[in-house]
Amino acid sequence: GYFNTPYTSELEDLQKVIAQGTDDERPDVYGPALAMQALFFQYLTDTWGDVPYSQALKGDTEERVLQPAYDPQKDIYAGLMASLTKAATDLASPGAQTLGSADPIYAGSPAAWQRFANTLHARLALRLINVDPATAAAELQKALTGPGGVLRSNADNAVLRWPGDGAFDNSWAVNFKTRDDHRLSRTLLDIMLASNDPRVP
Repeated sequence: GYFNTPYTSELEDLQKVIAQGTDDERPDVYGPALAMQALFFQYLTDTWGDVPYSQALKGDTEERVLQPAYDPQKDIYAGLMASLTKAATDLASPGAQTLGSADPIYAGSPAAWQRFANTLHARLALRLINVDPATAAAELQKALTGPGGVLRSNADNAVLRWPGDGAFDNSWAVNFKTRDDHRLSRTLLDIMLASNDPRVP
């Protein structure tokens, strides 16, 4: 579920937004989608290493790629950082329109999405520091000096607030509402107790 589902749901949905926004020449539409897609792909590659990336999400395109190749993680990181640079750069000239209330995270603010994209870019660069210091330093500098800057305070955080109206409820809250079979492992609990971890209660 954690591997397959992003490809068939959020990544695919974001790809359609990117395609439509690109066709319409609307950075305010495709820029945020590029940033969010990079976030999801980062989770995938950080969890499993090599994953489908360059050929992914093309099953319903003219290319009809139904068995995408697995890309090396190094190439995925390079692709993600390039996407984030494009998002931040293109959002510098978003045009007259914005997503407005259709954007539940930043209310259509191109500047906020620039900061998010650059900060995510910086995080990716920092993950490279022990394997490729030169690239990490160059990409970190690019992220920190990218148009719009980076997140500077909690006010800049990307927060999705669930309205809890029965249709758009927090999926984790819904899961825990009717189940009580989620448990902390004995191994972790013993370690936490031995170290007087304040989160035990």
